[in-house]
Amino acid sequence: MLEITMKKNMANCVHTLLHWCKLIENKMAPDDNPLEQFCFDNNMSNYSVMRSKKDRKDGLMSYDLIQRLEYTDMKDLDTIREAESEEISAAIGLKQRGGIIKKYASYIPIINVEWNIKPIAQTILKMTVNITLDVNYTTRWHNRAEMFWIIVDDGIDILHSEQIAINRKSIQDGAATSASFFIPVRDDNSRQYSLVVDSDRWIGSRYEEVLELDDLIVNQEHMEYTKLLDL
Repeated sequence: MLEITMKKNMANCVHTLLHWCKLIENKMAPDDNPLEQFCFDNNMSNYSVMRSKKDRKDGLMSYDLIQRLEYTDMKDLDTIREAESEEISAAIGLKQRGGIIKKYASYIPIINVEWNIKPIAQTILKMTVNITLDVNYTTRWHNRAEMFWIIVDDGIDILHSEQIAINRKSIQDGAATSASFFIPVRDDNSRQYSLVVDSDRWIGSRYEEVLELDDLIVNQEHMEYTKLLDL
């Protein structure tokens, strides 16, 4: 269904289905905490029963910690990242567990985006997007190249979409990965353009921004086209 809606440029459906695909893949519900991606129930295929008593060493997170977070004001990733380990430990009532929670939160990539748009013609804009990831990279949880979707839409139609791979070296070096593409200029000024960069597999790793194009100067003069020559 995602591929069908992508081909038909159905913006709202694509964003919804992409999120649901990640939920199904991780066996999670829409209101689940993103940290549940690291729990036993969501990673049975990567779990060794022989080491069930050593779940903290083989890279899995205790579900009890997430349950305790639900009774605090530190449910979302941004709050966990900003809080000190001692604050989290005090909030959940367990000593030295705040650092564990912050560690797993750091595995979910934070997407930083810089973009630039310039007019190429009356009806065409060139857009360049530079993406850097702020993430605690580990081979236990991350691939050699992390896949992300770049989607530009006007709220109704998708104007451009593509997948981009950010390799391990770029992630560890903090280097930007760039993508350049062309998008059309709509005559309907009531529609707002938005840029979405969404992880292909990480729940909670998403960037969205409304593109401000008010200061963009596009030549509105009528262009005369030359006649087609009979060659």
